[in-house]
Amino acid sequence: MLQHKELKELKLITPVGRRLYLTAVLSFCYGLSETDLQVLQWLIEHEGMYSVDDLTKEFKLSRATINRVLSKLADAELVKKEKQRYRGNVPGGKRTGRPRYIYYVDKKELYEKLVQDISMCAEEIMKFVSEYLREEIGEE
Repeated sequence: MLQHKELKELKLITPVGRRLYLTAVLSFCYGLSETDLQVLQWLIEHEGMYSVDDLTKEFKLSRATINRVLSKLADAELVKKEKQRYRGNVPGGKRTGRPRYIYYVDKKELYEKLVQDISMCAEEIMKFVSEYLREEIGEE
């Protein structure tokens, strides 16, 4: 079993000695930026539910940036998104304004999703490369 390491530290060595980092795989398969990866890593490490405001303070980034990152991660189903149940001290418990959301990682589901998606991504790469080689080099 792997001990906890940051995503950017996890790598494999290719047959020609090149390093392929897990962050590069995630970036390629999901189109994630460095900031997306940092937020995902943080959510994995810090179990719990966090609002946009929490993450804005943690990363010292604008609300718009954090909203974009979280939307991208939620759309890719890498993080969970739920409406916040209570919204401050509003008399009578009435809701005001736009709904607010909290974000978190379900580690078991994330593991299963990553294994499935990366496997599918690798299969698609193999098909693509095989078809290209078959057309350009030909089979013997």
